[in-house]
Amino acid sequence: MTFKMRSILPLRRLALLGVIFLTTLSVGIAPSLHAASVTYADPNCDSFELQNNGGGSFTLVCVPGGGGGPTVPSGCSIAPAAAINLENTGGPISLTGSCTGNVVDGSTVYSWTRSGGSGGTQTYSGASVAHNLPANTGTSAITYIYTFKACNETTACTSVTKSATVAAASGGGDTGIDYCPSGGFKPEIAWGNTQLSANAGNGVLAVRFTVPSNVSTNLMSIGVAEFEAPATMRNITISKNACDFNDGSLIVPRFVSQYSQKFSTATGTGNPKLESGQTYYINIRNQRSNGTASCATGNCNMLIKMGVFAN
Repeated sequence: MTFKMRSILPLRRLALLGVIFLTTLSVGIAPSLHAASVTYADPNCDSFELQNNGGGSFTLVCVPGGGGGPTVPSGCSIAPAAAINLENTGGPISLTGSCTGNVVDGSTVYSWTRSGGSGGTQTYSGASVAHNLPANTGTSAITYIYTFKACNETTACTSVTKSATVAAASGGGDTGIDYCPSGGFKPEIAWGNTQLSANAGNGVLAVRFTVPSNVSTNLMSIGVAEFEAPATMRNITISKNACDFNDGSLIVPRFVSQYSQKFSTATGTGNPKLESGQTYYINIRNQRSNGTASCATGNCNMLIKMGVFAN
């Protein structure tokens, strides 16, 4: 009489366990014996089934348990959940991935992949990733795709993605482009000896003014300073575009607590030239040169003044 033992464990499971398992194992039992027993143990089998092949031949079939392999992490997400849209100057980004189901403490492995931009594909290990995205000097927005991956062993993996977009550069010569984020504050100051106060917190302020087409004077000034509030470091530009902090602006980004600049509508004065009939923006954000916010109290009120001088 012959017994054959056969495993029906999935091959993938056997490979993960490093098991070398004979498909069949024949055990001969002397026909003169009226009774005999065979003992066989396999930790991957919950039980065995005996199949009668006839003619004194039997097959012992392994019935596996545990689902045949590691479980895939589930309920994975990326924080923050809100869309990530940066200005053309780029800036810091910080993402954290997590899963709520089938996570094995100390064994589940997390990793990140970033694609897009000129840097090609980048990989990072761990559940979190934090770095600075570079400035975009092109005329089209750049979208980066972040893929968070969670794995139990090497084959039971799941992934989720999130995008981060860096706006296109203004190019300095474009006219009337609005780069302000949603909810950006854009008050208007009249041409002349006028002023207004504003508080942008750690948001962006774009103060609009228009040079008259029949301007009768060729010299004016713009000033920005704190108003009934502590002195605050500010990033300031003057541009034809709202919220344009690009190096190609009429006045390139400056980081100062107080700002004063003379302009002229005529050439050859040594001052930056304003065009008659053109709209400009005084772009202001409370930010240090390292990109960190500078309005710690929320009360960073400022005064914006315009002065027009006789010829």
